[in-house]
Amino acid sequence: MKKIINTIDKLDIFGVPISLLTDGKATLHKSKLGGIVTILIGSISLTYFLYVMVLWINHQIPPIVSFKQQTISYAELKLSNSIIQLEIQDFLGDVDPFRKENNIITPNLYRVTTINEKPIPLFSSEDKPFKISIDNGTLVLNHDDTGSEDRLEMTQFLLVLESCSNLTAVPGSYCADENVINQYISKFHGLLFLTIKLNQLNYSTGELEEIKKQYYTALEPSRPLYSQVMLKQQETIIDNGILFNNYKKYYFLNNYELINQQVDNFFISQVISQMSRQKQEFKSFGCYLFRIDNIAVSENIALPKLGQILAQVGSIVQVIFLLKYIAVYYNKMLLENQLLFEIVTMYYPEIKKIKLNYFNQLEIKQNSQNSSEYSIQNIKYQYQTFSKRAKEKCRLNNILYEISRLQFIIQQQFGDQVLQQSHQMGGKLSNNCLDHQNSKESNRLTVKPANSLDIENEYILLDPQKYYKNNLGIDILILLLSNMTFLEIHNKFQTNLILIQINGYSSFFNSIKVLISVMVNNDIYDIFYFKKSQFSIYIDLIYLSVKYQQLQIGESQMLYSIMIINLISTFTKNCKYNINYNGLFTKNFILF
Repeated sequence: MKKIINTIDKLDIFGVPISLLTDGKATLHKSKLGGIVTILIGSISLTYFLYVMVLWINHQIPPIVSFKQQTISYAELKLSNSIIQLEIQDFLGDVDPFRKENNIITPNLYRVTTINEKPIPLFSSEDKPFKISIDNGTLVLNHDDTGSEDRLEMTQFLLVLESCSNLTAVPGSYCADENVINQYISKFHGLLFLTIKLNQLNYSTGELEEIKKQYYTALEPSRPLYSQVMLKQQETIIDNGILFNNYKKYYFLNNYELINQQVDNFFISQVISQMSRQKQEFKSFGCYLFRIDNIAVSENIALPKLGQILAQVGSIVQVIFLLKYIAVYYNKMLLENQLLFEIVTMYYPEIKKIKLNYFNQLEIKQNSQNSSEYSIQNIKYQYQTFSKRAKEKCRLNNILYEISRLQFIIQQQFGDQVLQQSHQMGGKLSNNCLDHQNSKESNRLTVKPANSLDIENEYILLDPQKYYKNNLGIDILILLLSNMTFLEIHNKFQTNLILIQINGYSSFFNSIKVLISVMVNNDIYDIFYFKKSQFSIYIDLIYLSVKYQQLQIGESQMLYSIMIINLISTFTKNCKYNINYNGLFTKNFILF
């Protein structure tokens, strides 16, 4: 479990970039809180994505639907599967007036073009008493004046409820007794139910669903109704493509309207007589004229495509990902505080006895032996002061400024030529494998970040006295190795002599001063204007001056003078002498 918690920060996708790389293994600073937020919003986003995809696959996402009404001049509608039904709801009797035998009311269907054809009688059946239906036929709407030959003639259907007459009876059918007919007509019988099957498109399955719509009209034989039924068609264009458009067209009956008008019993017979130009005499108890309405509905349906679904998910995920700013802000502050903490510990390693927790708060380590010596409030106050200064040090202009100061100090101490020669410095490759292995343990190309100081081990706090004592000889060696004249070195010694004397280390510089005095007293003052590479011709004179003790100087000072001569001799590569001190000066002719 601990391993999982320690690696959870690797899941953080809200890492902030590290402008100045402080960790060679990562270019983004990540945290455990960021990893937790990543898992949280990633899980929510993935769950929402899967949820929307399931809805999309099951066609449960509402499509984009647009309607418009338009007038049409030509249309066809095929009547099948008993699309139009008429049923009588008799409240007082159980006599079926539409039956074929002993018929009382004969429903005759006229095909209205010129009405020259004989009507088609529609009778009820034993399976469906009191009910008649139109099973076949084609209604045509044709208001096209162009006279196109491939279009059908205007056709309407007229359903007339006539009083049964043996004169017009079809074979296999006969009327009831006249008294039975008159007795039936004289009574109240209720309502006529006009039922028409309509269709609607199911967006999910792409199939037409059937629905029924009913209108109720009164059955009153003495006051018949002329009803006009306006059938409305719909054209639906559906685009069900996943990536690209894929259009499908559907034509179906989606609605109808019923208009009633009261007429007398012989109104319909007179109309048919005039249209067919044939004498027609019958008594009607109601009629229905079925025709196609010239106002149709056009519907366009665009099912959601994959791109729209991904865009919808993406917009919601973007809202969810607003939580990322919390993680980004936390990571940014955590990175800043950790960098400031490392910078402060560079100058004050004792602060490593405390640490920053996940909430950027200071905590004293429980295993720290000296934790009781520190006051938490005091440490926090000091750390806040140090962190403010460290924040100023981290600024790029401040870093560049401090580097420029170091450059000026080097130029002042060693001259411009040293900086120019530094560009040509480098290590020499060795073909010896042993040397290569040893170089891994050397200080060359070794990077030691601030966290390389192990607080558990002993560390050295900065002490100015110890620094001068341990590094004084190194500073002098650097000066002697520089490409400067001895006059410039002498002036630097004179400038720093007061500082060195304060720290109690004047004997060494006094010996250097004595050496210079030897050269001056031997009238070789011009040597100060020569470089060390030109100094070899004067080494013999200095050697003779020291050997024969032309100046009265102390042994310690003389010893330091001899060390300087040896040092100069070593790096000039041209001197023939090596001076040793064994109580008395001796000359050893040792060739380098």
